[in-house]
Amino acid sequence: MATALLLSLASGCVVVLLGGGVRAVLAPAAVPALVAAALVNACRGAAKQHLMLSPAQTPVGGAGPAVFLLWYAAGPLTALAALAVPFMVALQAGTAAAVGGAAAVSVAAASGLLRWAYVRAGKLTP
Repeated sequence: MATALLLSLASGCVVVLLGGGVRAVLAPAAVPALVAAALVNACRGAAKQHLMLSPAQTPVGGAGPAVFLLWYAAGPLTALAALAVPFMVALQAGTAAAVGGAAAVSVAAASGLLRWAYVRAGKLTP
């Protein structure tokens, strides 16, 4: 996580030098939620291949592969869904209040995702 923060701070400095203003804070603000999402996936356990054989049918065929992909990418998809709107608002507004709100959402998402990772990790250990 420290490396990700350092890299995002460096990219933030480049954004400031190019005239990005307070938007430069958005890169480091996203790191906690994205790292927590990675931890959710790291505590996933063995692949649930039975999801590939889902009995649900769609007009284009079986929904099994889509269900498996959703399970496989659950952590990052949850983080992206939580961060998308606040970060778009902060990018459009460019104010410190909007950027602070996006950072607060990122911290809240990170805490929820870390709790989820903790529960998943508990299921992996006997």
